Amino acid sequence: MFCMRRVVYWSMQSLQKLYLLRNCLILLLITCQQASKIRLFHCYDRMATDKNPELVRAWIAMGQILCSKGLFLEASEYFERAISKIQEEEDALRVLAYFGAGVSHIWQGDKSMGIEHLKRLAELKEPDGPMDRACYYRGLVMLGRYIPEEFSHSICTFC
Repeated sequence: MFCMRRVVYWSMQSLQKLYLLRNCLILLLITCQQASKIRLFHCYDRMATDKNPELVRAWIAMGQILCSKGLFLEASEYFERAISKIQEEEDALRVLAYFGAGVSHIWQGDKSMGIEHLKRLAELKEPDGPMDRACYYRGLVMLGRYIPEEFSHSICTFC
């Protein structure tokens, strides 16, 4: 009977350790999967842009993904690349790229560069699509929040 208690006690401790180990491995696996997803996006993006460097939508999509992950420095680089490749007639893409670049610069602490991008966004005509229009107006609201006081007073005098 005494030996049986020892075996049961040892078995319970072993099960608890195995359960803890299993949970740690699951957590590690989830963390690695999230990190590898970002690396996988970088890999796919590089493949897409290597095959066609003019693929502006890939640059913008990658910037949006990185921005949603909180990687604002990397996101701003992708938006900058997209801005340099956008054709004149692609105003909807220009809205997305300027907005993304402005937001990512502001959120990484570079407000002056972010404001410059949002000012360029304000110079564009209002887009037709509802999602693009929402992005356009979000950019204008953000510009109104971050522009210097003297500039905002000069705008209000024209209203």
